[in-house]
Amino acid sequence: MNGKKILITGGAGFVAGRIAEILSATNEVAVVDNLRYWDITAFPKGCKHLRMDIGDLYETSEYDLVIHGATINIIEGMSEPKACVDTNWRQTAILFDHIPQDTPILYLSTCSIYGNGISIPTNEMCRVAPSSVYAMTKLMAEMYLKEAHPNCYILRLSNVFGPRQHPKNPYSGVMVKVLESAVTGKSFTVYGDGSQTRDFTYVDDVASAVTAVLEKGKKGEVYNVGSGVETSIAQLTQFLNRDTEITYIEGRAIDNITRRCLDIKKIKMDTGWEPKTSLKEGFDKTLIWLMQNNMF
Repeated sequence: MNGKKILITGGAGFVAGRIAEILSATNEVAVVDNLRYWDITAFPKGCKHLRMDIGDLYETSEYDLVIHGATINIIEGMSEPKACVDTNWRQTAILFDHIPQDTPILYLSTCSIYGNGISIPTNEMCRVAPSSVYAMTKLMAEMYLKEAHPNCYILRLSNVFGPRQHPKNPYSGVMVKVLESAVTGKSFTVYGDGSQTRDFTYVDDVASAVTAVLEKGKKGEVYNVGSGVETSIAQLTQFLNRDTEITYIEGRAIDNITRRCLDIKKIKMDTGWEPKTSLKEGFDKTLIWLMQNNMF
C-alpha cells in the first residue's frame, strides 16, 4: 500500500502507533491521540500529529482511509468503566458518523468479545460473550460500524506485544512484564496458577494484517488476527532466568478467560496473510527494542 493519505486514531499508543510507524514509510499518515497515557514524545516520527479527542475530529474527508485504534484498554476499563464507555462507544460512534461513506474504515477490535470461547481455536462465527465493559463497548462499536458504515473492515486482535510497548505503563500486557523480569531480575507475578492460555501476536504481524485486509479483504467482514498458537502463562516463564522469583497470587477479575487461541483460517483464505513471527523471535526483537530505547 503506497501513496495513501491515512488517518490513524490512538496513534501515540502501542499498536496503532506501531502501525503508523510502518505505514508512514510509504504513505502520508496523520495520527490522532489525546495523550491520555503518554506525553508528546510518544507521537511516531514521520507522521502528522493531532492532539485531540476522537469525538472532536469532525473533518475527515481529506483521507483515503481511516484506521481506528484509539481505546480505553481492558485493564483501565475495570476501574474506569465510564471512561471506557465514553471513548470506546460514544466517541467512537461520533467518529464513525463523521467519516464519509466512501472512505474505508478499518477498526481494531479485540478477541475479548468472545469471552471464554466455546471452541478452541475460536473462529469468527463463534458466539460472543463479552465479560467486561471493555469487551462490550468494543462489540457495540463493531455492530454500529457494520450497520452505519458498511465500507469497513474489523480486526479482532489477540494479546499483541512488541516494540512501543512500555514496561512503565501500568496497563502493559503480560509479555512486557516477562521482558522486564528477564532483564532486571525483578520478581514475576502470575495471577492464578498460570494454566490460563493466550494467543500472543507480534505487533508487526498485526501491521501486515492491516495492509493485507485493506488490499484484499472483503468489506463488512470480521477477521481474527492472532498467531494461532495457544500458550500458557506458565510457559512464558521459559524466558526468565532460572533464579528469577515467581510469585503466584489470586487471579483478578480481568483474568477470567481460561483459554484463548484464535482460528485465523479466514484471513489467510481471503488475503493470504499469515503471521511470520514466532513467540521466541518476537520476544527477542522486543527485548532489543526495549534495550535500545533504555526502557529499563
